[in-house]
Amino acid sequence: MSVSSWLAQPWNAGKGHGALTTAAAVPLVAAAAAGAVTLLSGAAAPAAAADALVWKPCGGPFQCASLEVPRDYTDPSGPRWQLPLIRLPATGAGERLGTLVYNPGGPGLSGVMELRQRPAELEALRSRYDLVSFDLRGTAGSVPAIQCLSAAEQADIQNQVSAPRTPLQIASANRLARMVADRCQERFSAWLPFVGTRDGARDLDRVRAALGETRLTYLGVSYGTYLGAIYAELFPERVGRFVLDGALDPSLPYGPFRRDQALAMDQALGRFLADCHSQPDCPLPSESGQAIAAIHGVVAGLDARPYRSSDGRQLSGARALGVIQSSMYDPPSAWKPLQQALAAALRGDPEPMLTLADGPDLMVNPADTPYLAVMCHDLATNRDPALVPLEAAAWRRDAPVNGASRAWSTLPCAYWPVRTALPPRPLQARGVPPVLVIGTTYDPSTTVGWARALHRQLPDSRMVEWNGDGHLAYGRGVACVDQTVTRFLFEGVLPEQSLRCP
Repeated sequence: MSVSSWLAQPWNAGKGHGALTTAAAVPLVAAAAAGAVTLLSGAAAPAAAADALVWKPCGGPFQCASLEVPRDYTDPSGPRWQLPLIRLPATGAGERLGTLVYNPGGPGLSGVMELRQRPAELEALRSRYDLVSFDLRGTAGSVPAIQCLSAAEQADIQNQVSAPRTPLQIASANRLARMVADRCQERFSAWLPFVGTRDGARDLDRVRAALGETRLTYLGVSYGTYLGAIYAELFPERVGRFVLDGALDPSLPYGPFRRDQALAMDQALGRFLADCHSQPDCPLPSESGQAIAAIHGVVAGLDARPYRSSDGRQLSGARALGVIQSSMYDPPSAWKPLQQALAAALRGDPEPMLTLADGPDLMVNPADTPYLAVMCHDLATNRDPALVPLEAAAWRRDAPVNGASRAWSTLPCAYWPVRTALPPRPLQARGVPPVLVIGTTYDPSTTVGWARALHRQLPDSRMVEWNGDGHLAYGRGVACVDQTVTRFLFEGVLPEQSLRCP
C-alpha cells in the first residue's frame, strides 16, 4: 500500500494528532511534562516510603534484589508476594539519566531472565540508564508462582488436537479446560483474585518508589504495554518517558482479542507463503489455497495420529500448529526453519517439527497457567463453554488456519473461578503526558489495530507504525523506529506527529 493510500484509510481520517505521516517529513518536539493530577477512582493509594532494595551480585555485571508487595492492596498488612528484581548498571560515558524499567510481556515471561539474555537494543540503552526488570506477581520466580499443573497434566493439554470437532474431542477439551481451572483453584485460591494487571501496575509503582525514582521511565513490550497503559491510568502524575511496543488494546475482551490474533496469524502466514514461494526450494504448492491445504494436511495428520519419537516425545496437531504460529513472531530468521520442517513433514518425517516444538522459541503454550491466571482474570467475559464451539466454527471461516484453535484457547477462561470487577474498557487516561506507542503492520500477535486503538485512548501519545513483519518493531534494525525510541528516551523528544516507518 502506498503512503498516500495508507493515510486515506478510514481509521486515519480526521484524527488530528492521531494521523500518521512518513518519517522523513516529521519535525521533532520536546515531550510535555506531566502536571500533578488526582488519582482516578479505584486507583491505589500512593506508595508508602520506598522499601529498601538490597542489591547483591548475581553473576557477571548483574545485581539482584527482592521486593515484598501486598497480596491485597486493600489489606496491606496481610500476606505478601515476593518479587525478584535484577539490575544492570549503566556503563556509558554520557550523563546517567536514572533507571529504565523493562517488562518483556507474556504475561508470564520472566523479566529477570529476559534482562539476563538482554537483546542488543537494551544494551544500547544501558549507555544512559540503569536497566531494571522484575518478575510480576504470580509468574516465574515470584513467590508464590501460579504453576498449577504437573508435568503429565501439561503434556495432556499440549497434546490435544489442534481444534476439537467430534463430540468426543469436544468433551475432552472441556474436561482438560475444567481441570486447569480446578487445579489452580485448589492450589492458589487465596491468590488468584490478586494476579490481575491493576495489582501488577501497583507493584510496578512500588518498584519505582523502591528505586528512588520520582517518575517511571519504562519500556514495555507486548503484554508489557497493557501493564504500562494501566499504570498510566492509575498513576498519570508518575509517568515519565514511556515506550509501548507491540501494543494491546485495553478495551478488548478475551474473545475478540483472540479472534484478532487469529486473523493476524493467518495474515502473517500469507506473508510467510509469499516469502517461501519466492525461493526455489519452497516445499509448498505455488497456489495459496493449495499451500494452505498442505499445511492443514500436516496438522490434521498429527491430530489423527500424533508422532512419537524414539525417546518418547510426542508431537500432536496442536503442538505442530503452535510451531507454525510461533514461527510468525520472528521473521525472517524463523521462517526458514519452518519451511524446512514443513518440507520434512510433507515427506513423512515430523522429527524436525518436533525439534522446533521442543525448542526455546516456542511462543504458544496452552498449559501456561501464569498467563491464563492474568488473562482469564482481566479479559474473559464469556463464562459459557457452549459458546466456544460456535465461535470456533465462525472464526475458522475468517481465519482458516488459526481461527478454530484460537477460539478453543479461550475455553479454560470459561471455567475460571475468579474475574476482575472491572471488565475491559477504554482507558480513562486523563493527565497522562506524551508517550510513544509502536505497532507493526503485520504483527501476528499484537495487531497493529490494537496499537492504533491505544494511541487513540492516550490523547497526547505519538504512534510509530513500522510496515514490517513479526512481533515488535524496536530493535529490529529499523533506523526510523530505533532512532525515534532512542531520542525520546535519551532526550525527551517525540515526533511532532505520529509517523509511519517504511
